[in-house]
Amino acid sequence: MLFIPSMKKRLILIIPLLIVIVVCFIPVTSQRAVLVKATFFNTFQQLAQADNWPKWRPDLRETWLSDPSKISTSGKKQNFSISQGSLSLSVANIDGYSFNVQEKNSTSILDYQYTVVPQNPPNHTQVIVTEKKSAFRYIIDKLGKGNNLSETHIDDFKHFMETPDLYYGFPIRKIKVPDTCMIGLTKTVLAKDKYTEAKAMLNALKQFAASNHLQQTNPFIGQYIQGQGDSVRLKIGLPVNRQVKPALPFLLMTMPSGDHWNTILFNGKFTDRKKAYSALYQYYHDTGQQLILLPFDTFLDNKLPDSDSSKIRLRVNFSAY
Repeated sequence: MLFIPSMKKRLILIIPLLIVIVVCFIPVTSQRAVLVKATFFNTFQQLAQADNWPKWRPDLRETWLSDPSKISTSGKKQNFSISQGSLSLSVANIDGYSFNVQEKNSTSILDYQYTVVPQNPPNHTQVIVTEKKSAFRYIIDKLGKGNNLSETHIDDFKHFMETPDLYYGFPIRKIKVPDTCMIGLTKTVLAKDKYTEAKAMLNALKQFAASNHLQQTNPFIGQYIQGQGDSVRLKIGLPVNRQVKPALPFLLMTMPSGDHWNTILFNGKFTDRKKAYSALYQYYHDTGQQLILLPFDTFLDNKLPDSDSSKIRLRVNFSAY
């Protein structure tokens, strides 16, 4: 009978174990492609600018909404660093269409890459995420959560880009036009007088309605349109229950019954409603819609502002075609 020396027995046991350990640390590349319903330009810009990342990453967004000063950024467009608490991100554009991300958080160190690819139709973009990880971690992830690369936040990115409330900063809703008949006044005034003049116009409309036995049916509407030089074009409309033959300067206005508006509910300083306007203009540009009529505001509390800083609750309305 042959007896293998004890040292040789140990080697027979250790060598396979070492091989397994070495294999576990061999780097493995995982990849996943996600179709995002957004233009290539918007998708690329969202990844190329440091200020955009806290808007779509949940581990940064809560801080960004409550105290953005706790998030620090450095570097330049397409090559930058972001840090907040135990999280640090280093992002670098490596070939024009790809962004390499080195991430350190409280539990792990990640190395992954986003590649942005234009698609047809043009309002769709493919984002390919590629992650480098050890074979051991790859197997653990595969057995656990299916290795869908969720740790790269690719699903969070897709959700953000495809959710208007998040991407544009306001809930954009499509509603049926509620007002079909109204009396109105239009006037060009000096910018410094726009608030007092608008109130005088509204009072005149109410007096005209009372003298003609008209009833207001919905909150009144208004437009404050910047004119030439230091002037503003005002338009105030009062929805009423029936048509009446107007006498100048009063006008009879009708809304296109059955049509729809794209709208944003706004509550804040009157001057800040411009942010809602900008969001809707961008939404129209991204979705290829045409703005047929100038946007206007519905003053939900039936109250006009006294100044730029007046707190106001209104609905911003854009025609939907």
